Amino acid sequence: MYLHIPGLLNAEQLDQIEPVLSGATFVDGSLTAGNLTKPIKKNLELDRDKTEKSGELKSLVSNALWRNTLFRAAAMPTRITPPIFNKHETGMFYGPHTDNPITGRTPGVRADLAVSIFLSDPEKYEGGAVAIRTDVGEIKFRLPRGDALVYPSGAIHTIEEITSGTRYAAVLWLQSVVVDSNQRQILFELDRAAVMVNEKAPQSEESRLLIKAYGNLMRMWAAL
Repeated sequence: MYLHIPGLLNAEQLDQIEPVLSGATFVDGSLTAGNLTKPIKKNLELDRDKTEKSGELKSLVSNALWRNTLFRAAAMPTRITPPIFNKHETGMFYGPHTDNPITGRTPGVRADLAVSIFLSDPEKYEGGAVAIRTDVGEIKFRLPRGDALVYPSGAIHTIEEITSGTRYAAVLWLQSVVVDSNQRQILFELDRAAVMVNEKAPQSEESRLLIKAYGNLMRMWAAL
């Protein structure tokens, strides 16, 4: 699943985040990398202990995700890791890698999906695209400030080198109540169809049947 969520964070929320990040302390991102990814991870990560409002930023981003109906319908999250705020300056990048299958503190979160939230205006930096390998080639994303990208944690992906400017982003991982990605996709499409039918014909028999099918498949496939 690849999902673009426009405007996950609104202008007011972004205006709260920006001054905190611009004055925050960042540390070498390779400190949180494994042995295989240390040589290819060249970025900075927010030092939560030395950033007074890091808890507020974490809550702001996490709450925005939980409130977003499109995100909940697509990802069906049961657990979400706290966001990591990162910074890429000129010359920084994160080479080709896949994310850890289990992440977060005990008990860990099975990383079914990753979320990248773009916190910088793409006109203010060059490079820095999220480049994801797929079966039909590489797809690159440089989304507007406040938008989010949801993608499979197991896909090989890269943060391309910043050639000018500074790029801020928040990244996190989630465990879905539906493990199988194909089943998750079917449920998401059924949910979208039910919403569209109900908008055109509220309380119709078609709407009720779609909701019934969705609910019964969710009972079959959900892992609680």
